[in-house]
Amino acid sequence: MVDRPTTDKLVENAYTGTVHQAYQFLQAVEMNRKQPLSDHCIVYLAKYIADAWEPTPDETLLEELVSLMRSLPHRIPASCPGLALLLAIYYVDRLKQLYMNIKGAPKCSLRLILVAYTVSTKYLGNNLKLIMNDRIPSSPPLQPDEPSSTSLGIPKGAIDPANKQQQPIMARMELELLHFLNYNLTVEEPSKLIWWAKAYENGGDNSDIIPHLEQYTSADEGDDEFEFDR
Repeated sequence: MVDRPTTDKLVENAYTGTVHQAYQFLQAVEMNRKQPLSDHCIVYLAKYIADAWEPTPDETLLEELVSLMRSLPHRIPASCPGLALLLAIYYVDRLKQLYMNIKGAPKCSLRLILVAYTVSTKYLGNNLKLIMNDRIPSSPPLQPDEPSSTSLGIPKGAIDPANKQQQPIMARMELELLHFLNYNLTVEEPSKLIWWAKAYENGGDNSDIIPHLEQYTSADEGDDEFEFDR
């Protein structure tokens, strides 16, 4: 009888990088040149996520979501904040494709984006570490950015990762997101995410917001409850 892997092992495997994925991320990092996503792009992505997950999205919620997305690179160090945020959106959207019929509780999108960004920075960083000694590009550097000293507020309804009392909640949400993503964080051709962001900024076609969703089929049984909804 084959023993089933423990949750700790599943999480470890999910965050374990590969050289192939690392070089794909490196290509995206070099393509991005450490440029942050523009406000124009962030607003579009925030509206997309709010419409997908919120039961009744409104302008106030959208403003809070935009504020949170702007603040994340200043609060959680990332090798490439622009790519990390696009990966977070990708994971939240992948979750939606797996559970098409689920809508969250009010402001669940704030918690989803926060935990997805945490997951994406870990996975991105673990992969890039595999090749940092093999190839370090002159532009951009791969070492994580230092958090900004600028004081940016966390909107109500979002978890503050700097709040030690809320860190257990963050940990539970992280495990839950990994579980519902089947512990699969692999992203094929992440440079396409950067290409999409640049094309959107230049007035290109933004109909295919997150590439490769067609490989996922809905697993929605209608009775799952996310931590993000509580």
